[in-house]
Amino acid sequence: MLAPGAPALEAGALARARAWSFGSAAVMESRLTTGDSRIDDTCAERIGLLVVGQVRIDARDELMRSLRALGKSVSDADSDVSIFAAAWEHYGGHTPRHVHGDFAVVVWEPLGSRVTLVRDRFGVRMLYYAVAGDHIIASNSLEAVLVMPQVSRALDETAIADFVVNGFNENLGGTVYRDVRRVPPAHGIAMPATTGSQRYWSASDIQPDLSRTRDFPDAFRSALNAAVKDRLRSTRVSMLMSGGLDSPSLAAIASTQLENPLSLFALTVDLPTIAPSRDLEHATLVARALGISHRSINADDFGFLEGIPERARELWRTPEPYDDPDIVLWRALLRDCSALAPTFLYGEDPDALLAPPGIAALVHGRSLWRLMTDVIRYSARERRRPHLGIRDALRRTPAAPLSLDSVLREHLRAARAARAQDRPVPH
Repeated sequence: MLAPGAPALEAGALARARAWSFGSAAVMESRLTTGDSRIDDTCAERIGLLVVGQVRIDARDELMRSLRALGKSVSDADSDVSIFAAAWEHYGGHTPRHVHGDFAVVVWEPLGSRVTLVRDRFGVRMLYYAVAGDHIIASNSLEAVLVMPQVSRALDETAIADFVVNGFNENLGGTVYRDVRRVPPAHGIAMPATTGSQRYWSASDIQPDLSRTRDFPDAFRSALNAAVKDRLRSTRVSMLMSGGLDSPSLAAIASTQLENPLSLFALTVDLPTIAPSRDLEHATLVARALGISHRSINADDFGFLEGIPERARELWRTPEPYDDPDIVLWRALLRDCSALAPTFLYGEDPDALLAPPGIAALVHGRSLWRLMTDVIRYSARERRRPHLGIRDALRRTPAAPLSLDSVLREHLRAARAARAQDRPVPH
């Protein structure tokens, strides 16, 4: 079930909802409409198997070829959730290791009364669950779990304290509600089971061939093109675009892959008074060069509205605490994007991912001899020294004295660990 974000949306979601049963399992869904029924479908039945959830598969053709080689009957017309189910027939609980993409899935196997909850590698899709007696309630919407009468709304005090101290919940497997859990990214949970959630993938599993660094730019360009193509599953797409490098790069790739570049709608946030810059000017030049649709939104019109009673209705109701001061702006941006296209292309902070590591991280990750050899090779090839972050390390200020926040953090972590040991394993 998709989360109702407002009364109008709630009414629309309920109008589109359908419910049915599969043995002792009950399913209720309210679909998103993207224009591609293969990712709109949320349910697939196989012999002795029911798979329910949001699934969008990367490298579909490659996965289908692999499944056909294993004797599975799959076609391009099949939905992504149906292909996921076909993979589960062969790989079982190891399926997430073989399927790339965004997914939050519940698998019900009546033979053995086994339920498995699985979430994609990076946690793009959400998956919540609660165990209430003999019932297992799971959804991609936290509100859909909370609406069930068997589920308590009692708060988890440690999670609330986490939010007050850190601004977020450090426990990736928990929520602010004591009885509602969240499947962590790259994890699966099988019930009944003798253990808790199991990680099926880690970024450390990726071991690139560092002897072929000259091939990295072409490999990255090929992977980025494929990633964008996998996400363009509708004829109209919207996105946020600045005047920098990251989002214009995505826009340039998407514009060449869509049949009509004008079906790509780019929105640029402008702060003409609060933070004047040439960002809108640069984004306009990019849009004009690519031949895509473009508009701007004046963010000066938004502000901190929490203390203004007459504008309180503009605030976005969220099922958990949220500390982003731009939440009203985000609501307006997403509303505009959804009005323009059913698919929203978005990338999150590649600068943080691709930032060069400092000397401490380099030394920790490899031997000193290997590090010295790599520095010499890089300097000889590029005719400049690599970024080592030595000056940054020397400029760092001495460690700050012990603060109340740091004491609270350690106390919260200890309390969370103790609660995790006391929490019963789902069965």
